[in-house]
Amino acid sequence: MVATHQTVADESAQANTSEVITISGGKIERVLQQTTASIGFIGADTLENKPLHSIKEAFGLLGNVRDSDWVDAGIIIRGVNSEGVGGPSGSSLATLYIDGIAQTYQATRRGALGIWDVKQLEVFRGPQSTTTGRNALAGALYIKTKDPVFDTEAAFKAGVGSDNHHNLAVMGNTQLSESFAVRVAAESVTENGQVSYPDYAGLPYLDERANDDYWQIRAKALYQPNGEDGVRALLTYSSSYDSPSYSDVDGAEPFGVKYFDRQWTHLKFLLNRCLVTKSNTYILRIRMIAMQ
Repeated sequence: MVATHQTVADESAQANTSEVITISGGKIERVLQQTTASIGFIGADTLENKPLHSIKEAFGLLGNVRDSDWVDAGIIIRGVNSEGVGGPSGSSLATLYIDGIAQTYQATRRGALGIWDVKQLEVFRGPQSTTTGRNALAGALYIKTKDPVFDTEAAFKAGVGSDNHHNLAVMGNTQLSESFAVRVAAESVTENGQVSYPDYAGLPYLDERANDDYWQIRAKALYQPNGEDGVRALLTYSSSYDSPSYSDVDGAEPFGVKYFDRQWTHLKFLLNRCLVTKSNTYILRIRMIAMQ
């Protein structure tokens, strides 16, 4: 893929704009300028205009947060792994929330991590137990996707690149009545991995290790019988599949591992089936407001 220079898009840069930025992470929504926490923020404009395909790539725009160098590991916030010192055997030190739903450590490694039709990405650095809850010693991460709007919208994105990279994404939003709107978004990303396996043709599940394969479908239905200030019911359904490729090799060249050629040619007994994440999520949120 084509590599491009990424500039830092953090709260300091966003705060200089005239746009009011609302932080949705934590227990209540707050204006960014009124928060005391160290927050990394990336809005929809940045996510749409940068050549990004997942939140892990978006971390490159923020300070003191990055993806791990191995697929079976967590997210690094201020040098602390979200999975803690003991890894998945212990308690998490940071939690990823997608539309308010906490993700498991496996869903954080590989899951519904695409950024298509995402409204904003927030990273809270440092302990957040008071505003977030448990498993927040290192911080908390929030993904908020776009809700339906009472208008007609559509978007389409497609791309190709080196290493047999292909990505395709679509979105459609429509207003079915004065009080009901729906929004559907879908995306798919495939790419060859960085390590080749020339002696493994025909091995079961080889594609899971050698290639990146990701897709997600999300549908939302919004019901507002009395407008913005009345009852609001939002139903969300999301289905995703994520099978990232492995870029690590083990052993030494006498055992068949060719580091500079990026090949793994022997030791088939070490080539186990990779973990993949398939998830289906249903969310129903109802907001009740007393009418005057």
